[in-house]
Amino acid sequence: MPFSCSAFGNEDISQLPLLWQQSIIDNAREEAERALAQRRLKTLSFSIVTALVAGVVARPAAVQATDYKDTITGVADNDRAGGTGNYSPGYDIAGQDGVQHYRFADGDSVAREGVDGDVRAMSITSGNPPVVLDVAGDGWLELSAIRGESSTVGSAVGILNDGNTVTVNGNTRISTNADDLDFGMVRGSSAQGVLGRGRSTTVFNGATDIHARTQGFARAVWADRTSTIIFNGPTTILAESRGTLDAVYSFDGRITFNGNTTISALSIWPSDNAHAIYNDGVGSRMTVNGDLSLTTVAMGSTAFGVRTQGTMEVTGDTTVDVKGPRSTHGIASWHWRSRMTWN
Repeated sequence: MPFSCSAFGNEDISQLPLLWQQSIIDNAREEAERALAQRRLKTLSFSIVTALVAGVVARPAAVQATDYKDTITGVADNDRAGGTGNYSPGYDIAGQDGVQHYRFADGDSVAREGVDGDVRAMSITSGNPPVVLDVAGDGWLELSAIRGESSTVGSAVGILNDGNTVTVNGNTRISTNADDLDFGMVRGSSAQGVLGRGRSTTVFNGATDIHARTQGFARAVWADRTSTIIFNGPTTILAESRGTLDAVYSFDGRITFNGNTTISALSIWPSDNAHAIYNDGVGSRMTVNGDLSLTTVAMGSTAFGVRTQGTMEVTGDTTVDVKGPRSTHGIASWHWRSRMTWN
C-alpha cells in the first residue's frame, strides 16, 4: 500500500510565487485527469440488475442525442412530454411494476443552470415511485448543474435522492459548479455530485465520473444518516473547493465501491481542510471492492487521504498521495471505535 504525505509549511508557501503555488494544484489535477482518460479507453462490460430492467428497453443508441434542460423529479406526469411541468423537451418515460424508467440514448444530457435557490439536475423525494435511468448500450449520460454567482447561498447538485430508490443503468458523468460570491469565507455556497439522504438508496450500474467544484464547500459524493450509495463499476471522483473539501463524505451512511476507484480532493487556494474520504460518525460504513487511488491537496490547512470515525474495508491495492501546508495524514483513525481493514 503506497503512501506519500508531505507538508510544505506555512512559512515556505507564503514565500513561493503564485504560479508555483498553483502548480501544486495543477500537477495533481493533471494526474487525476490522466487516470480518467486512460480508464475511458477501456471496454466496459457490466451486469445490469435484471429485476429493474426486465421488459424495459432504453432508447436505441442510434437515436440522435437530446439535450434536456429540466430537472428530473421522478413524477412522470410532470416530466414527460406534454406533462404538467411543460418540459421541452419532455422525458421518455415508461412505467413498469411500480417503477418509473427514464430512457436515454448515448450522448443525452440533462443540463440545469440557475442563479437563485438550489440548482439540481435530478431531485427525487420520498412518496413517489422508484426511479431508474436506462442508458442505451455502452453509451454515456451527462448530468450537470451550474449555479451562477449570487448574493444568496445555494447549492448545485447533480443527483439528490431524498428518501427514495434511484438506479442508473449505464455510464454516467456528473458535473456540478457553484460560483460562490462569498468565496467560502463565511457561509459559502456548495456543490455536490450525488447526495443521498432520508434513508435513500442510490445505485450506479456502469462507469461513473463525478466532478464537483465551487469556491464554497464541495462534496462530490455524500451519504447522510443511513442512506446507501453503491457504485458497480469503475468510478472516478474529483472535488475542488476553497471551503471545507470532502471528495467522498459519509455521515453514518453506507457507501460501497465495487470496482477500481480514483478519488481526488484538490483545494482552491487558500483553502480549509481537505479530505479525499471523510467517513464521519461511528455509524458510517465504507467498502471498496477493488483498487483504490487517493489524492489530496490542501492549500491552507490540514490534508487527509482518509479520515474515519466509522468502519472501512478495502480489498484491493491502495495508493495514497497527500500534500498540504500544515499537517498531512495519509490514513487517520479519528475515533476509538473506528475500524479499518486493508487487504
